[in-house]
Amino acid sequence: MDARSKVDLDRDPTAIVTTREIAAPRDLVFEAWTDPRHLAQWWGPNGFTTTSGRTRITLHATFPSAAERECVVREYGADTGAEQTLSRLADYVGRMA
Repeated sequence: MDARSKVDLDRDPTAIVTTREIAAPRDLVFEAWTDPRHLAQWWGPNGFTTTSGRTRITLHATFPSAAERECVVREYGADTGAEQTLSRLADYVGRMA
């Protein structure tokens, strides 16, 4: 293990707590942690490879009653609109990549 990292196996017998200070600004570390393009470059132990690029998103709208849900489906096409919204999101992020 790198001497700059600390692994704590004593605090909680059901956990592995690993700590390290990184010589980089917080926003850069956060981007490397959360962006799949960066994550694939460093995630896992030496010799490990990571693949990613698929995300499942679920919109869940709750209504006070079945009748009110049926009303927004019938009157506003909310079901079709939700499908179209996620389709537009998929197209948009596809252009960003």
